[in-house]
Amino acid sequence: MRREVSLLIEYIHFSGIVSQEQKDLLQEDFFSYGFNEYYIDEDPENTRATLHIFLSNASQLPNWLESITLQRQEEGLTINNWIEEWKKSLKPIRLTDRITVVPVEQPPKIRQTGRIYLIPGLAFGTGSHESTRLAARLLEAAEPLGKRVLDIGCGSGILSSVAFLLGAKSVVALDNDPLALEKTAEIAEINEICLDIRKSDLVSSLREDEDFDLIVANLNETLLCSLKESIIPHMAEKGRLVISGILKSNEELVRSALRQLFEFTEVLEEGDWVSSILTKRLSSGR
Repeated sequence: MRREVSLLIEYIHFSGIVSQEQKDLLQEDFFSYGFNEYYIDEDPENTRATLHIFLSNASQLPNWLESITLQRQEEGLTINNWIEEWKKSLKPIRLTDRITVVPVEQPPKIRQTGRIYLIPGLAFGTGSHESTRLAARLLEAAEPLGKRVLDIGCGSGILSSVAFLLGAKSVVALDNDPLALEKTAEIAEINEICLDIRKSDLVSSLREDEDFDLIVANLNETLLCSLKESIIPHMAEKGRLVISGILKSNEELVRSALRQLFEFTEVLEEGDWVSSILTKRLSSGR
């Protein structure tokens, strides 16, 4: 659950060098504990990155950060100070061969083909996380052109936008977080794309007769496993499902939960993360 970030609190800035493996595990922890006061400055030419965290009290350092050597940098920072530093670290992110996410301060007057423009926000990513990149690459591989696409747990709307830019006939974006829905609506407006955005606990908002040619779910392992029964009625006869957000260490857990209803037809890995394309087994019906 996300914590609110106060505009009035003064923060202490800490930084430290982390490996690729540490970065992956930290991002999982940050997500799990709803910790927003951080950013990671990555260098594409280097396997290491710099972690920046901001605490109102040095004694509040989470115990899962104890393995990282952190240096105390500045004190008395407001949220606006460190947001500006964070924004300076953001660079265009190539999600797929055809799609690049471009962080911007203001909506661009001229848009380029194959670009998703995004005003960065604290609560949601900009597409840099491996699970998002993997899901986007498999979305591209699944060829959304002319297809009805469903994005479960849309977050900032990046994957919904990818599907639209790759020619989807329609895109439904679901999330139960009002902030996520606002961010998805913002990205749709900035990029002049058409998304059907709905507040929904997983697939609860879907009508019984709604089905989709392509479904993407970038969620945690627990939610992916819980979806297995409810998602089948909404997959078209030859529909495909892209799942992401899975740590390699938990891949077999997810496969065991889903293999009775789905066949795993394609798998991609990056860092400690894995993503797959699934199809319905003939015996699972609709």
